[in-house]
Amino acid sequence: MKKYYVFSILFVLAPTLSACQDTKHSIVAINSIGGNGLVEISKAELLNLLESKQQFVFEQYSPKCSHCTDLRPKLEKYAKEKKKTIYTCNMYGLSEEEFEEYYQTPYPDIFTDYYVPRIQYINEGKLTFEVNPTKFESYYGLKSIMDKHFFSSKITMVQTEEDYNTYVTSNKNYLVFMYDQSDAKSSSLAAQYLITNEIAKAKKPILLINFINYTGNLNFLYTKYGVDYYAFASLVQNNEIIKTIDWSTDDGTELNKLIASV
Repeated sequence: MKKYYVFSILFVLAPTLSACQDTKHSIVAINSIGGNGLVEISKAELLNLLESKQQFVFEQYSPKCSHCTDLRPKLEKYAKEKKKTIYTCNMYGLSEEEFEEYYQTPYPDIFTDYYVPRIQYINEGKLTFEVNPTKFESYYGLKSIMDKHFFSSKITMVQTEEDYNTYVTSNKNYLVFMYDQSDAKSSSLAAQYLITNEIAKAKKPILLINFINYTGNLNFLYTKYGVDYYAFASLVQNNEIIKTIDWSTDDGTELNKLIASV
């Protein structure tokens, strides 16, 4: 059993990782409409993200950690300036047994000896990069290292009706993709056909709507796009809806066609 470390020895234990510029070690940016782009998630939601094989960046922190308190305004500033989504998870309160059973055993390379704060880049359930904690000391140090591992993108996540209206008012051509983060196929398609292709092909404007997190009027969206279910993708060109598909019956072929058409 690994020792359950606390944040006081952060700067001794945290690894120094070299910068890597290839696609598989970097993360596509998921933009946010407003706010600072920091999204608080529960420990259970963190596990769901890992199991869904999505690409994402997250910060492990504890409210009892002074280093975490110092880092937070820098991370908020970065996320707001860059309009990036960064997940943040409060790891305080985990027992050693819970930490090992639910996190360390299934994901040993991500959850090594427990210390915070940590900023980690995850791809397909694996750690691809961890920000050197010495970069936390200044905002410009943090910004410089994180910029190297975030790809620019036109993928935008909306969670409120106000965000949605802001997006559609300022964009004429885009793909709407509504998915359910808790649904395995939905998350897989989002990662495989949207995020992966976003990096591999071009910077396509894509509007992501997570069914379980969206607080707007879903019936309005269903009526607008002519569907009665959340599993849809719709191509919009010159503010007109060109085609809408049910991705739950698609093997990815039609979704890729829509993406290529944007």
